[in-house]
Amino acid sequence: HTFPGGFDCLPDTEQSLREPTGLRIAASEEFDDTGDFTWEAWVKPVASAERQDIIARYDHMSDWTAGAFTLCIDDGTLKFEKNGAGSIPPAGETSLANGQWQHVALRVEADTDGADDTVTLFVDGRPGYSTNTFDVGAALPSYLYTAVGTTFYGNMDEISVWSVARTDQQILN
Repeated sequence: HTFPGGFDCLPDTEQSLREPTGLRIAASEEFDDTGDFTWEAWVKPVASAERQDIIARYDHMSDWTAGAFTLCIDDGTLKFEKNGAGSIPPAGETSLANGQWQHVALRVEADTDGADDTVTLFVDGRPGYSTNTFDVGAALPSYLYTAVGTTFYGNMDEISVWSVARTDQQILN
């Protein structure tokens, strides 16, 4: 399949993920996370203190390898985590409500000069936290896959993976 610019893997279908199995998409040129990209989803989380991955890039051999990263919910906070580099933001900066539909997004604007990338988290179309403390695409093994909802408890809909850094206005709409 070719996904120019992005794709919706669950169009118009609410997926109940109370028994997480998720969706795994093999690595391909369409999912090149070494440049700009945006991940978006509508989520309705169920109360849980465990970390719940919404969308992630994993190693198909050991899952959480060096360079792997995820957009997740951890103790009620939307976070971006990169193995070996930590996570953002601090608790409470991007809080999510259990049992309510919310639109979440991760935008990565790659720095072409070798510096750290700009990572911005959005909740309901509004930027909630932004930093440039990660080199997201650095040292990514070529055998990574994209995983959707593998440890998420709740409902997800309209999951999109874009190969561009969408604007604030595009994410809001």
